[in-house]
Amino acid sequence: MQKYRLDLIFILLIIAEYSEPAKINILNSADNLGRTVMVEGEILSFTSKPTVTFIEIVDKTGEILVVSFSKLKRPPCSTIRVAGKVELYKGELEIIADEIKCR
Repeated sequence: MQKYRLDLIFILLIIAEYSEPAKINILNSADNLGRTVMVEGEILSFTSKPTVTFIEIVDKTGEILVVSFSKLKRPPCSTIRVAGKVELYKGELEIIADEIKCR
């Protein structure tokens, strides 16, 4: 019984490690507050400072601010895919990025 539990835990850890967050439209961000999601959008603005980068993105449903707590270079593409946690800051939704990739 003990071995079965360890095997099950190991399998669940592998699934969690390699599964992607749910892909949502920007409009649905409010419904996913506190959750890790994936969104795709076109870059509207890009501002990089020494300790933080702000990227405004837009899709067909709306706009959202993506925040990365590191200095990034502007991606060589116009559309990006962002995985991160939806947060509320000063009354505005934003995504705290874990990963940013060109689409």
